[in-house]
Amino acid sequence: MYGELITTISHMKGKLDECDIFLPNIFEDDKAAKKDVFFCTVIKVLQKASKEKKCILIKNEISKLIRNLKKEKRQCQIHEDSEIMMPTFLEGLLQYLKMMYRKSSS
Repeated sequence: MYGELITTISHMKGKLDECDIFLPNIFEDDKAAKKDVFFCTVIKVLQKASKEKKCILIKNEISKLIRNLKKEKRQCQIHEDSEIMMPTFLEGLLQYLKMMYRKSSS
């Protein structure tokens, strides 16, 4: 299951790396999060995965990751309205999922 998430997000990251896409400020604006295609896709992947029992864990962990990104966003601030670059967000997500994948397969 982690493998599937990693593949999907890697694929999305590959497509997005070439262009300067900014993530809407999903941390403070719920409506922006609902409109953001990347964010919605990740949620859909997670929901699809949630048919397995481990998924609640993954959702919690990704929420935790997003909270951590929220704390760290000042370090990768680009505009005053505190958007973070998409690759930064995806990189964090990928590293995290890979770590979880290694844990689950050992």
